[in-house]
Amino acid sequence: MMKHNKDIDNLKIQVQYLQEKLERFNSLKILFKRLIRVVFVDTFKKVTKFNHRFLHQYDSNYSKSSFKPYLLDYKHNREVGRPVVFHLISNFKTGGASRIIVDIAEHLSKEFEHIVITRYNPCPQNYQGIEVIELCDLPSTATVNRIFKDYSPAFVHTHWSTHWSEEDSVWQWYYSFYKYIEIHQIPIIQNVNVPVVPFLFKRTKSINAFVSRFVLENFSFQNQDNRVVYPGSDFDFFSINNRFNYSSKVVGMVYRLDDHKLQKDSIEPFIQAVLKDTEITVLIIGDGELKSHFEKRVKEASVADNFTFVGYVPYQDLPKWYAQFSLFVAPVYEESFGQVTPFAMSMGVAVIGYNTGAILEIIQDASCVVETGNIGLLANLIVNKVNDKAFLSEKNIKNKELVLRFSLNFMIESFEEIYKELLIFDQL
Repeated sequence: MMKHNKDIDNLKIQVQYLQEKLERFNSLKILFKRLIRVVFVDTFKKVTKFNHRFLHQYDSNYSKSSFKPYLLDYKHNREVGRPVVFHLISNFKTGGASRIIVDIAEHLSKEFEHIVITRYNPCPQNYQGIEVIELCDLPSTATVNRIFKDYSPAFVHTHWSTHWSEEDSVWQWYYSFYKYIEIHQIPIIQNVNVPVVPFLFKRTKSINAFVSRFVLENFSFQNQDNRVVYPGSDFDFFSINNRFNYSSKVVGMVYRLDDHKLQKDSIEPFIQAVLKDTEITVLIIGDGELKSHFEKRVKEASVADNFTFVGYVPYQDLPKWYAQFSLFVAPVYEESFGQVTPFAMSMGVAVIGYNTGAILEIIQDASCVVETGNIGLLANLIVNKVNDKAFLSEKNIKNKELVLRFSLNFMIESFEEIYKELLIFDQL
């Protein structure tokens, strides 16, 4: 087993080494790309937010009147002269990785100044009250040098979210900063939020913070400083004192309705469950490009009356929607952690879904998961569990206990320890 792990690590290292070499050997290609950008793109102005939204549909969730940006609530007075922390993230829209940054900034504001550097900051801004530097285009070496010299960060906290590929624009964006970090040996935390291999830094102090043991065991390098820091949630906020109505048969999910975690057939288990038990009602909370397909499928199956597509819901309003669920369903195809699951558990809601990523690690019950992509099995599980009052009652109590492992306080304490460790290292 150890030899197997070493062989895998060697392959990962070779891939990264070859990709770095490829960038250097392709210098003419990179120069040509930059020439095209300067001559043509800059002539017609750089990519605007309107074009970015139109091409990628990033803002489909936020164009409605129901949208409310989240305003950061700092827990401590912020003083001048605190060490600066750069948070690198490919987009700063509503989501789990962005929420980690917001929670850290709110709770560690006394000791550190937090600045977000992102490739895309939605309009309207999803999180307000924190400094955000948006660099839509691939930043030049001069731009990166200037930002680091202007702010002099003590260390960098990056939220990694892509596979290593020289052809991937997200990879290129991150790598433009990683080159500087490596050359100048700036300490860095890599938050590995999705099932991908982190960048292997050879010269600088690097700590890999994986969002679950599943991701660490499957995507980490051996003999690196690897730790699990579960995304934390405010369970005082996601709580309910009222007794459940176990006669209710309300099931549903809360996700961005895009292909990041879901697929087109993620709606099918719900449809089949309703066809088996017409008393089941389904709440689909979230928005995105898959929403229109989901709505079309429920109409085609003649079950539209059993479905409510709620659309985007502000973070502040999520608890009242979770309170309506008898059963939370996770028909996801990729899931490194998924904070929506602990949210449901904190509300005393039972969780079932595909056996994907860290879901089983979180819910700790193999009877609540089925083979990923097996629509029929998940549909049967929905029907069986939503009609099992003893099961729902048991989970209402047990989930509230299990979920305490993922509290916001635990996450903040873990990152505070890492931050202080890196700060000491930077001062040596």
